[in-house]
Amino acid sequence: MEGNVELDIKRKIKLTTKALEKKLDDKMKLRKRVVARLVSKKEEIENLMKNDSNALLVEKDHLSDYSKFLKEFTEVNYGVSMLLSDDERKADQQYWSEPNLTLYDNFLIKLEQWIIEARRHAMVANEQAATEQVTPKDGATTQQGESATEDVEPDDVHPLY
Repeated sequence: MEGNVELDIKRKIKLTTKALEKKLDDKMKLRKRVVARLVSKKEEIENLMKNDSNALLVEKDHLSDYSKFLKEFTEVNYGVSMLLSDDERKADQQYWSEPNLTLYDNFLIKLEQWIIEARRHAMVANEQAATEQVTPKDGATTQQGESATEDVEPDDVHPLY
C-alpha cells in the first residue's frame, strides 16, 4: 500500500498510509471475530444435525443466526477488500475470501436440504404410525391390525333381549 488512498463516502477522505493500515488492521480483526462466530454457529448446527428430531429447533433458532453471520461475513470481506491494493485484493479473494465464502455458502445449502429431508422423514414416520393403528367399525382402537372380535367364541355371545 503506497501513498494516500481515497475512500468513496459522502465526501472524499484521503487517508494517510498509517491511517489506512490502522483501518485495515481493525477490519481484519473484525473479520476474524465474524469468522469465529460463523464457525462456532456452524459447529453447533452440525452437532444438532446428527438427529433429525432437531430440524425444527435448527430451523427456528439457528438458521437465521447462521444466515445473519454469513451476511456479516460477506459485508466485512467487502470492507476489507476495499482497503487492499489491487494485487492484495486479488490474492485475498482467490486464496481466502472466495474459498471461505464457498465453504459457508455450501454449508447453508446443505443445512436447508437437511431441514427439508428431516421434515420428510418425520412425515413418513407419522404416516407409518397412523397406518399401524387400525380403527374397526365399532370405533374401538386395536393394535397391529387385530380385530376386536377375534377372541370371541360363538358360545360367549349372549342375546341382549
